[in-house]
Amino acid sequence: MALDYQQIFKKCFDSTKNALRITGVAGSLDGQITWNSGLGAITHILGPSDQGLSISAQGTNTLSIELDESGILTASATGGYQLSGAPETWDLDAIAGGADVDLTISIDGLAAQTITFSAADPLIGNFAAVTAAEAADVVNDQAVGFNGQDIGGTLLVIHDNIGQSRTLEVTGGTANATFAFPAGVGYGTGNVYLTGQLAFSSGLGPMVSHIAGPDDEDFYISSATGQDLVLRADGDAFFTFPAATHIAEWARPFTWDDSLGALIHIGGPTDEDLSIAAAANNDLLLQTSGTGHINVNNTAGGIEIDDNGLIEVTGRIKFHDGLTAVSQIRGPTDEALFIASDEDPLTHDTYYLYLGVNNEALLTLVGNQASLSSGGGPFNLTAVGDPLTLTVSIDGGAAETITFTATDPIIIANGGYGALTNDGLAAVINDQAVDFCSDSPALTRIYPRHAALSSTIEVTGGTARATLGYALATDRGLSTITLDGWLTWPAGLGARTGGHILGPSDQDFYINGETNRAITLTTSGTGHAVVSSAGGTITVNDDAAGITVTAVANGAATLSTSGTGHATVGTANNTLTVYDDAATGIGTNGHLHVGGLLTSDAARVIETIVMQAGSTAHVITVAATDHFIGVDCSAAAKQVNLEAAATAGTGRVLIIKDQSGNAGANPITIDADGGEHIDEADTYVINSNYGSVTLICTGTATNEWAVV
Repeated sequence: MALDYQQIFKKCFDSTKNALRITGVAGSLDGQITWNSGLGAITHILGPSDQGLSISAQGTNTLSIELDESGILTASATGGYQLSGAPETWDLDAIAGGADVDLTISIDGLAAQTITFSAADPLIGNFAAVTAAEAADVVNDQAVGFNGQDIGGTLLVIHDNIGQSRTLEVTGGTANATFAFPAGVGYGTGNVYLTGQLAFSSGLGPMVSHIAGPDDEDFYISSATGQDLVLRADGDAFFTFPAATHIAEWARPFTWDDSLGALIHIGGPTDEDLSIAAAANNDLLLQTSGTGHINVNNTAGGIEIDDNGLIEVTGRIKFHDGLTAVSQIRGPTDEALFIASDEDPLTHDTYYLYLGVNNEALLTLVGNQASLSSGGGPFNLTAVGDPLTLTVSIDGGAAETITFTATDPIIIANGGYGALTNDGLAAVINDQAVDFCSDSPALTRIYPRHAALSSTIEVTGGTARATLGYALATDRGLSTITLDGWLTWPAGLGARTGGHILGPSDQDFYINGETNRAITLTTSGTGHAVVSSAGGTITVNDDAAGITVTAVANGAATLSTSGTGHATVGTANNTLTVYDDAATGIGTNGHLHVGGLLTSDAARVIETIVMQAGSTAHVITVAATDHFIGVDCSAAAKQVNLEAAATAGTGRVLIIKDQSGNAGANPITIDADGGEHIDEADTYVINSNYGSVTLICTGTATNEWAVV
C-alpha cells in the first residue's frame, strides 16, 4: 500500500533539527521527494549512525541517479548464469538410446540440483530435436532458485537473484556434453554506469588509490565491446588500447617509480613469447643514460648492451626458422663489419673466435697479441741513474717515453727504486702509457692497447731499457685459423685475379703443415692441382727428408708441362730417386732424360738388371725383379717359367740367354704361364749355342708375350 506521507511527516518530523526521521517504516512512496532551495551545504539523506545507508532498486530493476533528468549514474545487476555452447536443436534421444538424461546445476555453492529430460515429458515435442524453448520450459518446471531462458536458440540458465555473490555452475550430467555448457562458475554482476565524468575533489591527500578494487579478487577496467580504452593525463591521451588491434599505444614515455627492487617491470604471458615491436618502417630503440646497461637475461644467460654501444652476450643468439636468404647479422652501410673476440690485452693475450655448426666449432680463429717481455724483476734502477726512461713504439708510430724516478709513489710502494718489482714496473707503465699497457707475470710483458692482432710493438731505447731487460726488438701479433671441416667456395666466382686465398701484400705467403704431417693438394674428376708462379719457377725446400709426391692407390703422380716446357726435378747432386712399392717402374709417353745417374734401390725396378747366371736348377722361375737371365745348360737341358702377364704388366721386358754355350746339345725351353702364349705358341726354344731371346709382355689375350 502507499505510504501516508503526511502522517509520517507529522510523526517523524524533528523540529529541533529541522529533519524527518523514519524508523521501521516499510511501504512505497507514490511520488517524489524534493528539497527546498537554500538549504545550504547539508546532507540531504542521512543514514543511521550504526550502519551504512543502502539505497537499492527491486528485482532486476536499475538504480539511477539523475541530474537535470539525464542519467548520470546507473547501477544494474544480474545473477550468476551459464549459456550453452551448442545452439538448438539437441538430439537427446541419441545419448542413452531414448532413456532419460539430465543436467546437474549448483547455485551459490550449494548441493547440485538435477534437471531431468525425458522423452515422455509433455513439454518436449521431439526428444531427438529438442528446442531451446522446450529445454527452458523443462528447467523452469523443475529448478528451484534459478530459471531457464531461450536466448536466440541457445539455452540460458540464470540465478533468480542478482548480485556478484550469486553464483551458478553446471556441474555435469549425461546431457551436458550435448548442450556444451562451459566448465567453471558463472558469477553475478553489479555494474555502475556513468554518462558523465567521475571526478575527485581536491585536497584528498596522497590517496593509496582513488578507485579501489575488491580485496578478494583482481580489479578490472575495461571498455565496452568494440570500443577503445583510453587513459588521459592533463587532457591528452597517453595510453590507448584499441579494440580493433588489441595493441597498446603510448603517446608519452613509460616510466617506473624508484625503489621497485628486483622485479620484472614488463611480464609476458605464461603461455607464449613476449614480443616488443616497433611500428612499420620505424626503429626499435633500447637505450639508457649515464653508465646504465641494457640487459636481456634469462637463467641461462642473456644480452647486455653497455653505454658504449657494445653488446655482451652471456648466452646464445638464436634466429627463427624461415628467414630465407637474409643476413642475420648485418654490418653498417659505410664501413666493414667486424666480429671479434675480447680485445683487452690485460684480460687475454690469446684470443679465440669460433664459428660452428650443430654446436661444434668448424672454424677456429686464434690470435696472439704482440708482446715483449722484460728480464724479470726486481730491478735495481739506483745503480743506473735518476731519472731513467723506456721508449716504446706501436705500429711504427712516434715512440712513447716512460719515465722512472725515485720519488714516484708507485715505485716507492712496489719495492723502491733499488728493487722495483714486476708489479711495480707494470703499474708505472700503465700509469703513463697511452697506446700500450702491461701486466706482471714473471717477465713483465707490454702489449699494444686496443689494437688489432696485426699490430706491432717495438722497444726503441731508453736509459732504463737494459736494466729492465727489454731487448731492442719488434713483435707482431699472430693469428691462425683452424678448420675442422672442408674449406669450399660456391660455383660461379669466375677467374679471381687475386686468388681465392690471397696472401699479404708486404710479405711472403706460407702454407705450413703440422710437424710430421703432409700437405696434400687434390682434385676430383678431370680437375688438375696447379701450382704456378709468375717467374716460372717453383722452389720447395725441405732440409730434412727431401720432396715427396705421392698419388693415391692405383693413381698417378704426374708432373706435366705444355708446349716446349720441361717438367724438371733437380737436386744438388743431379740424382733422382724414385720409390715405387708396386714395382712397376717409371713410365713415360715421350723421352726420359737423365742428366746424371739413374739408380734404383735393390728391391725396386727401373728395370733392375738381375742375373741368374750359371743356375744348375732344372726349372728356373722368373722373379718380379729379373731382367736378364743367364742360363747354364752345360750339364742338362733347362726350362724357364714366365710370370703371368697380369703380374708382369704390359711393357715388362725379359732377356734370356744361353750363357754356357751348350744350348745346341741341351736346349733351353721357355714356357708361358698357364694357357698364355709366346708369339701364339705355348713355348719358345733356344737351341743354338750362345743363343738368346728378348721378350716383351703385350697384355693381349692371345699373344701375351712377343719375341723382339
